Amino acid sequence: MPSKHDSIQRDQLEMITLDQLVPPNYLVRKMEAAIKFKEDDQLNMARSKNGLT
Repeated sequence: MPSKHDSIQRDQLEMITLDQLVPPNYLVRKMEAAIKFKEDDQLNMARSKNGLT
């Protein structure tokens, strides 16, 4: 028979993000950083070319 304590545990909710699940030195994080750097670099070049910097 379920106890009152069991029902309390079922009603709890834990929120986590993908950043919490992926270790900081994981390959996907390194790839993401490289892609972000490339996108930022391209954006800065486009801004410079158009005189927006």
